[in-house]
Amino acid sequence: MRVHIDATRPAALWSLWGMTLVERLLRQLARAGAGPVWVELPAGIKLTSLLRPDFGCDGLVVDDGVRRPDDGCLVAWFDAAHVYDQRVVDRLVASTVPTAITGVLAARVYGGPAELPVERIELSSMPTYLPTLRRYRMPFVLPIETRADLADAERTTFEAVYKGVTDVVTKYLYPGLVRLIVRLLAPTRITPNQVTAVSMILSFGAIPVFAIGHLGTAIVMGLIMSVLDSVDGKLARLTMRESKTGNWMDHGSDFVYFGLWLIAVGFVAGTGVARWVLPGAWLLDKSIVGLFKITRHRELNDWAPIDAAFRLVVIRRNIFLLVLGAGVLVGAPATAVALLAAWAVIGVVFHTVRALWIVITDEPPRASRLHGEAP
Repeated sequence: MRVHIDATRPAALWSLWGMTLVERLLRQLARAGAGPVWVELPAGIKLTSLLRPDFGCDGLVVDDGVRRPDDGCLVAWFDAAHVYDQRVVDRLVASTVPTAITGVLAARVYGGPAELPVERIELSSMPTYLPTLRRYRMPFVLPIETRADLADAERTTFEAVYKGVTDVVTKYLYPGLVRLIVRLLAPTRITPNQVTAVSMILSFGAIPVFAIGHLGTAIVMGLIMSVLDSVDGKLARLTMRESKTGNWMDHGSDFVYFGLWLIAVGFVAGTGVARWVLPGAWLLDKSIVGLFKITRHRELNDWAPIDAAFRLVVIRRNIFLLVLGAGVLVGAPATAVALLAAWAVIGVVFHTVRALWIVITDEPPRASRLHGEAP
């Protein structure tokens, strides 16, 4: 299928998250596996002047020269003065017949043999559950006519890539700060993987700092790392620079460094069985949650409202830093470790009971307000 991008309106050349709307659409088309793309631009403007230096969409053939005849083939047409949800782009590029979206005039598929009927679809017919973000979100097509529209699109697209089910710190304290940092980094040549690398240096660097008893310093390192760990994923999704390497660096290291944090803190600040219960219970809890995901193809913390609510406070990095930090501030780190150990055990019991209940009763997944928009 060929693609025709109409970028003749001024708003198509405006920038969102460090790239023009034309480039954003081109990157989305590359993700969707689109065929040759013809970009229609205002007179005197070259496409290369609208692209970032790091633009490189493997396999996407782009032309801003003379339009080729359609020759009876299907053509996906997009008005670049809009911001598109990736699911909309995917759906149109995958069409095998002329396709129109009800209420959306900015994108359609036309052409093909004359006898082919036009398929009419609804935005609501596209997938609304986003498993990697543990949230529900309706697909969108946002018209951009004014700078206020662009500001609204920034807010909408940021919210669209933010996880629904997560811990209380990430969900309620970080969004404003993370959005500001991503806005500053998006136009630069700093890549998401570079942000991840700095985050990894801090996370692994905090291990010996925890181990020698400098808990305050290690906690500060952990908090900075925690913010960057939220920034890298948003930066990657919003600038269309996600990669398998970045995903491995981000998620592959989490299990290793956090387990070592718990062992180091338990050894330095814990007393009695608490120093071993904390890492042991956390490891058992992770195993239960991981096994559930493998067998049920969805995270246990993402299954129902009660699970999403418990995820807000379950023992993970940010809750650990919050409780330990409070303990250090009041001069009672051993008490903080004991509380964390007890809460980790409660997490094991909760997740074990919930996993067994879901399997035995065949309870279906259910959304909550923490998931974002209801399906």
